[in-house]
Amino acid sequence: MDETEDFRSARDSLGHGTHTASTAAGSMVDGASLFGMADGVALGMSSTAWIAAYKICYARGCANSDILAAIDQTVADGVDVLSLSVGGSSKPYYTDVLAIASLGAVQNGTGFCRCLCWKFGPF
Repeated sequence: MDETEDFRSARDSLGHGTHTASTAAGSMVDGASLFGMADGVALGMSSTAWIAAYKICYARGCANSDILAAIDQTVADGVDVLSLSVGGSSKPYYTDVLAIASLGAVQNGTGFCRCLCWKFGPF
């Protein structure tokens, strides 16, 4: 880990985790707009939700071991909803680390898992 690029804590150095957390549980903001257009109210899906954030990616990428450790920790911490915004190329479920770990989380008490994959290139 390069500490000039990353933090050892769950602190978000690139903004992606902060963005996804505010989408899930952001408080109401009056007068929100996009560059002065579409003036209105911004609100996360559940403004009373509690967020548990686990760092799984660093500037040099996302290691499967970090992803699996974080998913295991969510189960240990009693997290109700697991939302991951990581991924890669498509592969069969039986070889997909995210799919297998998410299934394990649901089997061990997590009520719901949602995995969003990043898209690479035009499809």
